[in-house]
Amino acid sequence: MSNNNIIAKVVSTQISKVKRIDDGQKIWETGSFKDNTTKLLDVKSDGIVGNEVSDLKHHGGVDKAIFANAQSNYPIWSKYLNIEPLEYGALAENLTISNLNEQNVSVGDIHKIGSVVLEVSQPREPCWKIGQKFKHKEFTKYIYDSGETGWYYRVIEEGQFKVNDDVELIKKANNSFSIADANYILRNPNENIERSRQLVSLVKLGEPFRKSLNKKLDL
Repeated sequence: MSNNNIIAKVVSTQISKVKRIDDGQKIWETGSFKDNTTKLLDVKSDGIVGNEVSDLKHHGGVDKAIFANAQSNYPIWSKYLNIEPLEYGALAENLTISNLNEQNVSVGDIHKIGSVVLEVSQPREPCWKIGQKFKHKEFTKYIYDSGETGWYYRVIEEGQFKVNDDVELIKKANNSFSIADANYILRNPNENIERSRQLVSLVKLGEPFRKSLNKKLDL
């Protein structure tokens, strides 16, 4: 029997150790150079076992335990960067997922992948390291402006997942804030103050994103 709750598939999985990079411009540390893997991955409340984060102040933690990106964004980024092919994981995501994107994923959606139950917590807030990685200073700004950021999950139930696992919708969030909506509000917080207030007060919203939005609100 088919499962009508299956909404997507994991097309690629990525993890990495923190690497020290000397790119001729600066020396920096990052976990963004991900390695594709077909292994069965163990997932704990703070992320995937074996995956490292270099800047724990701005990345990682329970609200940013797993970073997912839309497969459909890759042709756009590939064209922008003039890199063909642009391999999955290039944007440092742990999961590259088909069929889901910033428009149809909402804060608070609950997904099951393998035996892991995940809750969408917030958009990714792109940092300077993306531009540095590709030696393209405007790339971080492009991601921010376009809203093609991907999203973070918090872990509701620990377990295991792997590439080619189905994404099952356990519960659709009872709110009207897609990842795209949240990104737009962060870029334009004072355009609709009431909507911004509603997003800030959303219980399921990740604390890092809530803090970023609060800093920008002129209330």
